[in-house]
Amino acid sequence: MAFGVTTTGFSQKTLSDIVTETENEYKSAFGDNVNFDPRSLLGQEKGIHDEQISAIWELGTALYNYQDSNQSEGISLDRLYALNGLTRLPATRSTVVVTITGTPLLAVPSNFAVSVSGSPLARFTISAATSIGAGGTVEATFLSDDYGAIAAPATTLTVIETTVTGITSVNNASSASLGSTAETDTEFRIRRNATIVSREGGTDYGISNSILNNVENVTSAVTISNRGDVTDSDGRPPHSFETLVEGGLDQDIWDQIVLVQPSGIQSFGTESGTAVDPQGVSQTIEFSRIVSKALEFDITLTTNSDSAVGAVYPVDGDDQVKTATKAYIDSLAQNNDVIIEQVKSYIISNVAGITAATVLVAIKPASPAGSNIVIAFGEKSSIALVDIGVTS
Repeated sequence: MAFGVTTTGFSQKTLSDIVTETENEYKSAFGDNVNFDPRSLLGQEKGIHDEQISAIWELGTALYNYQDSNQSEGISLDRLYALNGLTRLPATRSTVVVTITGTPLLAVPSNFAVSVSGSPLARFTISAATSIGAGGTVEATFLSDDYGAIAAPATTLTVIETTVTGITSVNNASSASLGSTAETDTEFRIRRNATIVSREGGTDYGISNSILNNVENVTSAVTISNRGDVTDSDGRPPHSFETLVEGGLDQDIWDQIVLVQPSGIQSFGTESGTAVDPQGVSQTIEFSRIVSKALEFDITLTTNSDSAVGAVYPVDGDDQVKTATKAYIDSLAQNNDVIIEQVKSYIISNVAGITAATVLVAIKPASPAGSNIVIAFGEKSSIALVDIGVTS
């Protein structure tokens, strides 16, 4: 077997290959009776050298893969994608506005921390020192101590972790804006590929990503084309494409599509308007809106109230369950089915003290039931807090 750079790529010698090769070389030089027992001096010396040789081959593989975006990892991937003008998205902290109540004009130190009731690990620290106003309250921005999506649903940041004489209470009127973990190699590759495609334009994927990356407040976009010579089963004319979009202003979307649409191919959809192309010509552009499927939930919980047994279900647990359910549904993309077991798992993972849960769901106005909800192409599930019933 050939090793090193070959016509098919780089073939690395494994430690097993090296052990066999050096044994044969020793035997060729000193005879077949060479003692390679790992307890012997020669065996130990040979083992050290074999591992060093193996490390050099591993380095060769890493160097060979340095320019391969599918193989490069970590800092090597960062440096490779810097050539495309891209940097890895760093980890961020969750942020939330907290109202602090206490003695007027009292100084609030920069290490003042609070946490979510029933979830002491969901801890937030004030972003900068401040002072309580003359009216006895002050609003301040707090950052989660940990990076990532640290949840703090509305009215749950009520536990004072840093005692300050004169501060009597804390609370958050709105839920925290969730942070994120550092972009993984896989996520970085996907974003880079989408960026490259969106620059090319003209393809289904490129059109969608161009809208996602360049139109404000667009949360979802997907494009499908009919390349045939007859109208397809969804009503798209021959040689046309349809982009389904959620969020964003109609005019902004028309203006973006006209920049990236394929030459000679017509757009199709329910939302029709005009946009001026780069040559100054006004064109009729169409796209469609993703259809929202409003859901209704009925959730029954078994909870724990004994701290000696485990985490206790918080006083506002029902509201936390509603918030967690909405957060999960909001995270689903178009054409993502609503899977009851996944909803249940998300709720139990994000709200303390739940030992069991029964989740029923339906598309309104049907009554909630125990079956998963199929969401078709061009549809996306949605939920309002008032449509989430919780019994605990």
